Amino acid sequence: MAPKKTGNAPVSQTRADSYSDATTMDASQDIDTTTLQELLSQHKQQVKHRRKERKEAIVTAHKARLEKLRSDIDQAFAERDETIRAIRRPKIERLIELVRKKRDLEHRVDNCVEQMEATFLVTSEKLQIAIDARLDVMSA
Repeated sequence: MAPKKTGNAPVSQTRADSYSDATTMDASQDIDTTTLQELLSQHKQQVKHRRKERKEAIVTAHKARLEKLRSDIDQAFAERDETIRAIRRPKIERLIELVRKKRDLEHRVDNCVEQMEATFLVTSEKLQIAIDARLDVMSA
């Protein structure tokens, strides 16, 4: 703003001074407005750039956290699987041993059944021979 003029100055000079002040003010305002607009434009660009950088940093940090979380989960699953295998290993070995014993027992039972069948057939044949011999003696 221009300083206040006192009313003692002649009218013609006051008008001339006010005109020159207004022209100077308009020119300085044009420069200031242009400079201000450029500064505002630069500021907006800087703000956009900073926001973009912050957003990229947030996205990058988020991706890094996700990757670390995935890695931690994979590691936890691997450790759990190894623990389960370590717990199951003796049980599986015991089961394998029991299956082997079962097969051996079944094989022995099958052999015993075969021997009993063979013995039964032999005994049955001997009994049949004895009965036939008795019948021959009785019928003669």
